[in-house]
Amino acid sequence: MVSMTELGRRTIGLKLVLFCMALMGMLLCGCGGDGGGGNRDTAPLDDGIVILDFGYSDYGYDLTMDEDGNIYVTGNARNSLNDADMVVVKLDSHGRPDASFGDDGHVFFDSGFGRDSGAAVQIHGGNIYVAGDSRNASGTDSDLAFWRLLPDGMLDPSFDGDGLLTVDIGNDYARGLIVGTSITAVGRSYDGVNDDVALVRLRDDGTLDPGFGVDGVVVEDFGSSESLASVALDGDGKILATGLFASAGNFLLVVRYNPDGSLDPTFAGSGVLIFDAPDLGDTMGSSIVLAPSGRILVAGYADNGRNRDMAVWRLTASGALDLKFGDRGVALIDAGGDEFAEDIRIDGSGNLVVAGYGGTAGGAAGYDMLLARLTADGVLDTGFGAGGIAAYDGGSGEDLAHSLEIDDAGRIVATGRSYNGRDFDIIVWRYTP
Repeated sequence: MVSMTELGRRTIGLKLVLFCMALMGMLLCGCGGDGGGGNRDTAPLDDGIVILDFGYSDYGYDLTMDEDGNIYVTGNARNSLNDADMVVVKLDSHGRPDASFGDDGHVFFDSGFGRDSGAAVQIHGGNIYVAGDSRNASGTDSDLAFWRLLPDGMLDPSFDGDGLLTVDIGNDYARGLIVGTSITAVGRSYDGVNDDVALVRLRDDGTLDPGFGVDGVVVEDFGSSESLASVALDGDGKILATGLFASAGNFLLVVRYNPDGSLDPTFAGSGVLIFDAPDLGDTMGSSIVLAPSGRILVAGYADNGRNRDMAVWRLTASGALDLKFGDRGVALIDAGGDEFAEDIRIDGSGNLVVAGYGGTAGGAAGYDMLLARLTADGVLDTGFGAGGIAAYDGGSGEDLAHSLEIDDAGRIVATGRSYNGRDFDIIVWRYTP
């Protein structure tokens, strides 16, 4: 076990970027625009964009919101030694750091051995749960890492004794998290040859649940290299997850497990769906959610033969493609280049909102942050943004969205990373459709 060592080690550099604001004679504006048909949110102070710069490269991988509209972002921030530290930032509903949380709105965690990163964050019972990875004493391998923070940002000592649980299987990374009566996370574990899918279930006190898998852990090898990126629970407590099956190409992977950690054979015949469509090339799943109807929605990307598109699949509860959705079960979103969906949510009207990135990789153009909206049937909603897509271009290079949530007012809040001309900053974008 290790503990918080860098609370307040650095001072946050918060840039409240006001669009089209003149600074030192240069116009700083969202030159990529939202493409029309929508508005960047014009809340006080932030005008829709908050940039978090901790001095080196900083990455936002996931966000969540509490019932008061406060925003929590996790990811990592590079330090002067070029090691990544896990970071959690709390912003109020206007994008201002919450001074009551950690050190002026942020906390860091440094194991002292190298990279530490948050990949998923959830709020439950007022506490903040983070799943990710933490480099162990080997200096080369990482462990699955689970932090629980109190509302003030301090590690919760009632969670595995010091607020942190690490699980060492091989070289391990947690990527998806869901918290309820228990804590379930998914990711990958490298066994020295290939990545295998990894699932972990914890009890509320931060100890591994012996009723799940083998002592709280499931590691599954489907015969190649596999990883999981996102997790959801159905009404029966079964675990659905999506990710990647890599074998002579990349393939969308969707799995369903019973509450005890065994594969559910009522899903796709074996509990495992590997999507291989003859008219599509590489595919991958990045996010999974359940519709109120019980159907399963997966977002990721698909190669259309020319480039890669954002993709959304809809499956029946039994794991079959729902042919009434999109084009024979899949909806592709093409903004003209390569596009990748990283997260998906269902809004209050039943529409599907996707966050990701697209454009031309590298150079001054770079990728742009993208939001897209589909109808419930998988048709691009042309009343959203410009022809169904809204984009943010910071103007200096790559801007990527990795996660989104929808607040009570229907506004979309996304986080990711934005290149500032020197390195990356965490970005939070709030968009009003």
